[in-house]
Amino acid sequence: MKKPKKYKIPRHVQGEFREPDFPKYQPMTFNELWLMLREMGERNKEWEKQSKEREKESKERQKQSEKRHKEFLETEKWFREFMSEQERFNREHKKEMRKLQNLFTSQWGRLVESLVEGDLIRLLNERGIPVQNIIENYKGNYRGTSYEFDIIAENGPAVVFVEVKTTLRPDDVQHYLCKLRNIKTWMPRFGDGVIYGAMAYLKASAGSEKMAENKGLFVIRATGDSARIINQAGFQPVAF
Repeated sequence: MKKPKKYKIPRHVQGEFREPDFPKYQPMTFNELWLMLREMGERNKEWEKQSKEREKESKERQKQSEKRHKEFLETEKWFREFMSEQERFNREHKKEMRKLQNLFTSQWGRLVESLVEGDLIRLLNERGIPVQNIIENYKGNYRGTSYEFDIIAENGPAVVFVEVKTTLRPDDVQHYLCKLRNIKTWMPRFGDGVIYGAMAYLKASAGSEKMAENKGLFVIRATGDSARIINQAGFQPVAF
């Protein structure tokens, strides 16, 4: 039998197929094992310590959060109660201020009325309106519509209806013109008479006194302890 032919490894690849040189396993000694376990135990204790500290901090943060939430709820409750009390106070205060304002306005209104009434007959006679009688605070009702006039000066066919305002405003003039146009409907006894309108005031705003004159109304201003008609010379009142 022929022997198998041996193949020679080429020189340029020699050394590529050598058996790898692995490090030899060295078993741990008892001391090394003990040191490793002790180090692991110390690390475990440190981790447990840190874990407990984190848990404690978490509980403290939760406690603080609950405390702040409770304080917020208490503050919110106090704020609602405060706002409710403030609204109640404002309503009562506003009510009282309205009463004082109405009282103040009514007192000034009576003062202006008294000043105008004392000089009204003389002032109108000087302007060619022969009135001699005065009626104050005339109130009536026509088919469910209530009306009121502060002062009525009359004498036969000529009748002057006077509206008294502490502060005269343009809206007052417009509103009073509507009242004057309804007088003969509301008060038929004046149906055959000549109706004139007048507005008396203590102070005026936004040129309302000039507006009243342009609409054909007598304009009477209360000054000091008397009153005077401020319409320009040659003024011709409008008959309603």
